Amino acid sequence: MSSYGDRVYAALGRFQGSLTEFTDLVRQRPADPPRLPRKELDALLVLAGRARAASDAIAVSLGHISESRVDVVDMQVRLKSETARLASALSGLGDQVDHQHFVKEAFSDSLIALDEASHMLASAVFPSAVKGLRAVNVKLWDFQKIQVANYGRILETVVRDRKITQDQQARIEAIGTRIIDAFETINSLLNELAEGRATDGPRLQKRLDQAKASLSKNLDDAAGRMTDALKMFKPVINTSRKIAEDVVNLLDEVVIPIFPRHKDLGTLSDAIDEDLYDSLSGVQAFALLNITARMLATSVGTRPLLSKDYRIRVDKVFPDRIYFEAERAIIDAVAADSTFAAAPASLHRFKEGSFKQRRFRKGNIQFCFASRAAGRVVVDADLDLYREAVPHLFGEVLVNHLTDSRTNQFIVREILDEQGIEPIGGFSLMNA
Repeated sequence: MSSYGDRVYAALGRFQGSLTEFTDLVRQRPADPPRLPRKELDALLVLAGRARAASDAIAVSLGHISESRVDVVDMQVRLKSETARLASALSGLGDQVDHQHFVKEAFSDSLIALDEASHMLASAVFPSAVKGLRAVNVKLWDFQKIQVANYGRILETVVRDRKITQDQQARIEAIGTRIIDAFETINSLLNELAEGRATDGPRLQKRLDQAKASLSKNLDDAAGRMTDALKMFKPVINTSRKIAEDVVNLLDEVVIPIFPRHKDLGTLSDAIDEDLYDSLSGVQAFALLNITARMLATSVGTRPLLSKDYRIRVDKVFPDRIYFEAERAIIDAVAADSTFAAAPASLHRFKEGSFKQRRFRKGNIQFCFASRAAGRVVVDADLDLYREAVPHLFGEVLVNHLTDSRTNQFIVREILDEQGIEPIGGFSLMNA
């Protein structure tokens, strides 16, 4: 819990720093009608103020939640209203930038920094790449917060009024403990999946199968033990049994990315430090593996884009793109390849130039770059879902992430699968 909270606080601090920098720049900018009229600047300040209020609310809620020591999945559920507020404000800011060219021109670097910080905040709050966790957690809540309380009230009443014997009390307490433990095992697994990255698929599958079987068995067993003397507990047991069935069914819909270890990354292992790779959240690692899978499968001239000859060093990983440094030869090769064409780079960190793959209808890679010393370049690499996709700051990927959606990289992986592109290092998707 503390590590999760620490990461969110750190990302929130960086986001608020970027937001302050942007807000100060807008306040200090004199109006320049008709290019940049006062009303446009005021509109930016209103949106920035909304983003500030939402991020402040995240900080306050995070403090309250941390003090109550709830687990990670519950914390994420409780933060969703605040992150949705932030998504709304940032989406509005993105629309403002799209509609007013001179806003983009005046504040480009600050907006890009804020966009980057927004993605990293989303990655800190919702780090998992697992799809379907929230539905399971909502159903678990019905048991943990409602049925456990009902069970406790009934037990308190029957003990106080001496409606059952000591042996019967011991029996129902043992039944209740087994049921609570079975649900808690599921909850613990959800928390692991919500915060970490799975690397051992068979072991995880075994634990999930055992947890589901134990939950079903304990509820079936409890239902069979509801004698006349314990009939007052029967409604709670029956309701809990239905919740358990729903939990098992919902778990069957959960999709879990199984990530390779650094030593199994093949060519990519030379391009990213082990410490950086191990520090990535699930959503970051998913993006990294999708983008580099495309690079490995894309040859320009005689070499794949992930060739060791380009001496690639990944520097930063976002939930939708990566930054790396490489030999200038990688850009020269792309520029000379007929399957790539020049593309706009204005909404990217590096904007000396840009080339976008044109080979596929969807899932093409784009390189935006800037020159560095000693024949090196820095590159912003991402994949577009569609060939004519227009880049947006604070766009759909960010909004979806801040509202706890996990669809984007799954869609990308599906596209890559359709195109016969092998995952890096044996990466796979596992149904729980």
